[in-house]
Amino acid sequence: MLAFFAAIVPIVASLYAGVSFLIDLERQRHVVRVYQRVDAWYKPQRAALGELLMKHDRRLGADRLINELNDRRAMLLKANGVDPVLGTMGHMNTLAAPAAVPLTELRRQWVLLIGSVAGVILLALDASQS
Repeated sequence: MLAFFAAIVPIVASLYAGVSFLIDLERQRHVVRVYQRVDAWYKPQRAALGELLMKHDRRLGADRLINELNDRRAMLLKANGVDPVLGTMGHMNTLAAPAAVPLTELRRQWVLLIGSVAGVILLALDASQS
C-alpha cells in the first residue's frame, strides 16, 4: 500500500504543477488577445486623432478627445478582465525594479519538492517493511 502512495504522491504533485502552469499561460494568452483586439480598434482612432491635431489648432479640445479615447481604451481593457495600467510607462517603470518571485510559482515549486520527497520517504518505508 505504501508503494501505491509512493507512486501517487509525486504524480499528483506534478499534475498540480503542470495544470497551474497551463492556467497561468492561458491567462497570459488571454491578456495578449485582449490587447490585440483593443489595439486594432485604438491605433487607427489615435492615428486619425493625431492627423486631426496636426491640421487644426490644439486649443479645439484635442486634449479632451485624447483623454476620452484613452478612457474608452481603459474601459475596454477593464471590461475584458485586463488591468488597464499594463503597458503604460508607469507599469514599465515598476518592471525595471527587482521583484519578488510570484507566489504561484513559489507554491508550485514547493509542491513539486514536497511531493517528490514524500514519494522517496514512502518508498523507503515500503522497502523497510518488505
